[in-house]
Amino acid sequence: MKRLLFAMALIAVLAAPALADKPIVNSTDTSIRVECGLESVCWTWDGSFTAETCDGGGAPVWQYGTATGIPTVDCDGNAIGNVLGTILAGNYPNDAGERAVLGGSFTVSETCNLLEICHYYDTENSYDGCNVEIYAGGSYTVVAPAGGYPDDLISDSTTYYAWCVDNQPGFTDGPVGFVKDCFDLSAFMGQTVSVAVKFGSDSSVQYPGWYIASAMAGSTLVPTEDSSWSTIKTLY
Repeated sequence: MKRLLFAMALIAVLAAPALADKPIVNSTDTSIRVECGLESVCWTWDGSFTAETCDGGGAPVWQYGTATGIPTVDCDGNAIGNVLGTILAGNYPNDAGERAVLGGSFTVSETCNLLEICHYYDTENSYDGCNVEIYAGGSYTVVAPAGGYPDDLISDSTTYYAWCVDNQPGFTDGPVGFVKDCFDLSAFMGQTVSVAVKFGSDSSVQYPGWYIASAMAGSTLVPTEDSSWSTIKTLY
């Protein structure tokens, strides 16, 4: 028993300098949450995804299924079912970095120009994080939510490097539960696009990560019913 306690103490002493070198960043997640208020929906994510490497490396993280250690209700107060998350049964690993392209695509138009996701994230503040991308025209573009990302530059240090999202804006730290964020896709008008979510961490300290419960695209325009000429004539 004494040997075990001595070994644990020795490990703590050896680890202390490494942790001490990493300054603690106070919570900065003061994002303004903006919901889309969709009146019509043109695309709904079906839970499928394709994982891709990004930034030339990083450990894989994306999994789909039932997660533990996260809030139990979604953005509308419903019980959480399957989610897309960065490790479903534990914290994400060090040096994680992977993109998940959500299944399905849609064409951005006046009736399909807003993206709304319901998600929960809990990461090491400022050093690790995540963001949303749109794939169009053969390349990925990071898009910001209407209320802005909590951090303009994730892991903007010369010592610690967050795979895939280093020096990019993104979600970091975290809210207390699942929240909705709205993304304006008007810049991609007329293009067929796919939605991707991207996560990255540095070489130390792990947290639960990022979990997406749902994603959909649509607009605030109320859809109108198609009318035939004969129907229109009856109105006069």
